[in-house]
Amino acid sequence: MKKWLIKIPMTLFAAMFFLIISAYFIFPILNDIKAEKLAKEMLNTTPPNNTEIVEAISGCGNTGGTGNHTEVWIGLLVKSGLSKKELLKYYSDLYNYIEVYETAADGAGYPIIMQFIDDEFKSFENISNHDDYFIIGRTENAVSSSFDLRGH
Repeated sequence: MKKWLIKIPMTLFAAMFFLIISAYFIFPILNDIKAEKLAKEMLNTTPPNNTEIVEAISGCGNTGGTGNHTEVWIGLLVKSGLSKKELLKYYSDLYNYIEVYETAADGAGYPIIMQFIDDEFKSFENISNHDDYFIIGRTENAVSSSFDLRGH
């Protein structure tokens, strides 16, 4: 009888420990899936007139630099004859949490997260004149922020 009294709590403890540890592997994968899904959604959206989508990237992390939360972010590189304000209006009507950044050869003037995103665009290797290029930045809440260490 005493063996059962010891085995049951030990089994419950082991199961709880395994569930908590596995969450640190499962939720980052779910966050990455959400990021890819949102990037595909933006790629499949018809861009405004005089605008061409060049490339899209996505990922997860802390976009504000404040710590203790993870966000899903998408960066859409576009070439457009529209102004920054016009692009912001167009994409803000479609999605929440949109920012538009003018691109620069040195990334000057970007928030830290956009400097990182800028470095990820492979298309920048072939662009010498950054006129008419913009980054449409979108952030969304992660599936789970607590179990994804990329935001901490």
